Amino acid sequence: MQVKYRLLWTSVGVRVRLWTSLWQGRRIGVRIFLQVSWDNRADRIDHDGPDFVWEQVAADLRADIESGALAPGVRLPSESALASIYGVARGTIGRALLKLKEDGLVVTRFGRGTFVART
Repeated sequence: MQVKYRLLWTSVGVRVRLWTSLWQGRRIGVRIFLQVSWDNRADRIDHDGPDFVWEQVAADLRADIESGALAPGVRLPSESALASIYGVARGTIGRALLKLKEDGLVVTRFGRGTFVART
């Protein structure tokens, strides 16, 4: 079985790849992956604004999940990695992920990580 990935287009930090699986020369599956760019997102957080920082982080992640940029089953970066991406403390990320977990958008698996919930 041969698996091929082909980059379709790139826009606003989101890359779309086409996945095709070939078995004995026949195409047996096509799946589209959306990949979110985890570059520096510190500019998305307003530390002096009226909203709590963890609420802003949760809202940003919620927007990525609801737009489909983070597909169901996708593993999120670790809390420490997200903390450095957003430029906030690890506890802030933990609180944001807890809120998303309460809302049913993410699932935490001990020893494996945090994943976007399959709804």
